[in-house]
Amino acid sequence: MTQSFQPEAYPIPDQVQVKLDGSGNGTARISPGQAGSPGSGVGASRNSGLLWNVTGVGVSVSTNTSEAQCSVYISYGVLSSTSSDFLGQTSTGSTGDTCNVNTTLKPGDWITVKWTGGDANAIATARILGTVTPPGVS
Repeated sequence: MTQSFQPEAYPIPDQVQVKLDGSGNGTARISPGQAGSPGSGVGASRNSGLLWNVTGVGVSVSTNTSEAQCSVYISYGVLSSTSSDFLGQTSTGSTGDTCNVNTTLKPGDWITVKWTGGDANAIATARILGTVTPPGVS
């Protein structure tokens, strides 16, 4: 008897980090299926069937002597963080907050997170909440 494998949706395992500059500012970006570390390949193509069903973006910074303000942007098919891509903002970008989202992204769509006024040289993290629908899931 041959058993076939049917892919299933699973929690998004991805997060993105940036080291804040000397002024406590930094920008991090992430796209579904993007290539990992340098040299790891080109990632998933836009029409691969890979989808992220995003329900939130959780933000925090490794230290919070100065509380960072944080803004989240989502752009579709192009890397952009203009006012038309703006999703939400929090004044607790260091101690942590979650921006609620209800969207589906595919490779080439971008989540951009910008921190301002945090602690210099601290590590800022954006965790993507939701589920991955791999190619082949119906």
